[in-house]
Amino acid sequence: MHNDFLFLFSPLVLRMISNKYITAHYRCPDLIGGVRTTTEFELSVNGTSKDLLDAISVLASQNVNLDTIATGKTDDRFVVKFLTGNEEECRRTFMKADLPFKERRVLVMDMNNRPGQWMKAAKCIVNAGVELQASYLYSVQGDRMRFVFCVDDYEKAKKVAGQIAECAAD
Repeated sequence: MHNDFLFLFSPLVLRMISNKYITAHYRCPDLIGGVRTTTEFELSVNGTSKDLLDAISVLASQNVNLDTIATGKTDDRFVVKFLTGNEEECRRTFMKADLPFKERRVLVMDMNNRPGQWMKAAKCIVNAGVELQASYLYSVQGDRMRFVFCVDDYEKAKKVAGQIAECAAD
């Protein structure tokens, strides 16, 4: 059983790595200092890498850009998690294609790109009594980086993140 995820980011490209992972790259728009609600979508797909691509291709056919995407495979099931700037069209496309999906609000933190920043933010969130469910890199632009935190209490985590020096929460 594999529970590995691969996270890569830059201009939109799909490729297979070692017949195990599919990655998509898309350069994220500059959100530094901006505040917005962000939704993470999750799609679960049985079968092969081709089945995964077929499922995700419905978004491309409707001009839905992926800001970031992570995929992992466990046995015969792919789990795909991604962020997009076009949430409504994403929902409509999945419903029209009869593809079951999940969605949840996630915390996006913008911080200085230097050692220990992710750990600093994660510790503050956890020490406030919020459980981390997942976290991954969203983007890096020069001396700034952005991480996604999936948490069990979004509102509490957002409040904590707003109190962390040099971090801004979307």
